[in-house]
Amino acid sequence: MIGRILRLSAVTTKGMRQRYARLLPGLAAVLLLAGCSSFGDWSCDCSLNHVLERCRQACPEPCIADAREALLWAAQHEKAGSEECVDLYFLAASLSHNDACLSSPHDAPLETKNLYHQSLAGFIRTSQQFCRYDPVQGIRVYANGRPVTVPICQQGFSWQPHDFSRMVIADRFVRSDLKAQFYGAGIGVPLVVVREKDTPERFLASRSHFPATANLKRRSPDTCDCEPAWVLELANPLRIGCTRFNGQSVQIARDLSSATRYVLGRQERTYLRDFLRPGVSTAEPKLMMFEPYQPGKIPIVFIHGLLSDPMTWAELFESIHVDPEFQDRYQFWAFQYPTGAAFLRSAANLRRELATLVMRVDPDGTDPALSQMVLIGHSMGGLVAKLQITSSEDRLWRAFANRPMESLQLTENMRTQFQELFYFEPSPHIRRVVYIGTPHNGSSVADRCIGRLGSYLVRIPDNEKQQYEAFLAANPGVVHSFASRRIPTSVDMLEPENPILHAMARLPMSPCVTTHSIIGTGGYSLCREPSDGVVPVASAQIPCVESELFVEQSHEHLHHDPKTIQEVMRILRWHLQCGEAVSEACCE
Repeated sequence: MIGRILRLSAVTTKGMRQRYARLLPGLAAVLLLAGCSSFGDWSCDCSLNHVLERCRQACPEPCIADAREALLWAAQHEKAGSEECVDLYFLAASLSHNDACLSSPHDAPLETKNLYHQSLAGFIRTSQQFCRYDPVQGIRVYANGRPVTVPICQQGFSWQPHDFSRMVIADRFVRSDLKAQFYGAGIGVPLVVVREKDTPERFLASRSHFPATANLKRRSPDTCDCEPAWVLELANPLRIGCTRFNGQSVQIARDLSSATRYVLGRQERTYLRDFLRPGVSTAEPKLMMFEPYQPGKIPIVFIHGLLSDPMTWAELFESIHVDPEFQDRYQFWAFQYPTGAAFLRSAANLRRELATLVMRVDPDGTDPALSQMVLIGHSMGGLVAKLQITSSEDRLWRAFANRPMESLQLTENMRTQFQELFYFEPSPHIRRVVYIGTPHNGSSVADRCIGRLGSYLVRIPDNEKQQYEAFLAANPGVVHSFASRRIPTSVDMLEPENPILHAMARLPMSPCVTTHSIIGTGGYSLCREPSDGVVPVASAQIPCVESELFVEQSHEHLHHDPKTIQEVMRILRWHLQCGEAVSEACCE
């Protein structure tokens, strides 16, 4: 690197040579402090050795003015499209490292902290821009024309090094959709790590996002000469609050909401298309983990409602996720499904996904946390949750057909599907369900013009439609009127007079499960009865819940309301206190 600067100074103007001359003492000091071994095998000529020695004597400690100069040149090189900006940003971060990090965040000069932040952010950003970044090997810099790797150390993550596909500087985007955002002052650069995989992975999204905080750390003076003198530390700000610099504990900067803000601002939302076209690829039902499975943590499963997707849980998820009381006790899953399809089908898919995931991550059944699951369902998602904790007996089938299944003419495929939809037992893994604005007795919106129009616009896949039409033709007059013309949609199923809803109200619930209701009162139905604008209070109320909270909020925003969030967090705290006793009682 210093050789490049000397070569450049030979061809630049007098003013530029003077700027580089002022930069040399700090640069030389950094190289000497770091140890030449960390920058490659230096073979300097006599004149360069003489310059290094003279600079060491004149400026034994890095100078913040030199760091400022290096940052200026780095920005100019970046603007010109020169990849040497990576080396200069690294130099600036190294020079500003001591003053920025060895003081407490409250005592360090603001200019110094900003200089360190800008330099380190530029180093991370441009190292990726110029293909110098490898999440496993580290970041490549050049010294005297030779490549040297700055290793990366990840701390506190459940992700593996190869999962750190890309890093985005958190303060390079601003979004205020989240009502509550969580920050902490300190040293370092808050990041959003983007994990990208070309091939889909079961139960993990192809693209995941999580927060991190970066700091450039100098290794101990006792470090072996064969090891690099500098390392880029990436810390999980949800689990780590401080880091150490030369024996001192220093708070790290924490932007805990960065990943959620990034997703909300950039990820495409396809819930309308998924509602209208349940057969498209984006509508494929799937259970997703927000992070890799972590033994010992209780899963919370979020289930969205009609015309929605998992991103609707951002506000509630953030509040739970950043709470220190929950970070080591809960892990977060979400069920995504096409909301235009009948919720009996969605419930069957979730039942199968839960069983498959539990078997995959804990085939021997050794993790008791997996038998303490909490389901949180908003709107129709609450009905999907309800069908995970009840026993069907033959009630649902009798609400659908007037003859036993054994007496009907069915293909093997149709028989299997009907068995999944209409016959099931409670999941043994679920211990608590929170209903938020759930229409247990339907919604009058479903049987009015807007509901009927929505149902009409849903397009069932042709192969499913043909199979169902063949079933109706082979068994005339068997099914009840609501399903006698076509496969019922989710909107059809939400009509208050639908016999399936009436049958669901009478399904026996698992004695091991505790339920809670959060009910919106921020609007009125067309009949002027108390409502959240979509779900009447009378429809959202059910007997035998452990708690019932009324929130003056509309249906769309009910699960975002601070009172709802506080109630859910109260329930989760209570679940931690009494979960083991409930589990033992059920086992008996």
